[in-house]
Amino acid sequence: MAQLEKYRNSIKKVLTEYHEWVSGSANLDQESCLVFDEIHDQYFWLFMGWEGKKKIRNIQVHIRIKNNKIYIEED
Repeated sequence: MAQLEKYRNSIKKVLTEYHEWVSGSANLDQESCLVFDEIHDQYFWLFMGWEGKKKIRNIQVHIRIKNNKIYIEED
């Protein structure tokens, strides 16, 4: 269990640092969002916003933990 908590905390720390760095940009047209699901061990960093009347959602990073391994599904 200690290893799993270490993985969770490391993933959240790194994604939060990127989110805070990008959120400070004045040129950001979309909203940077973090989603942490510790029950299913799914972690997302995504952008949401609008291009005209079209809703935009872009996954920047998707990380999951399965069988005590870290999988980077999208980066």
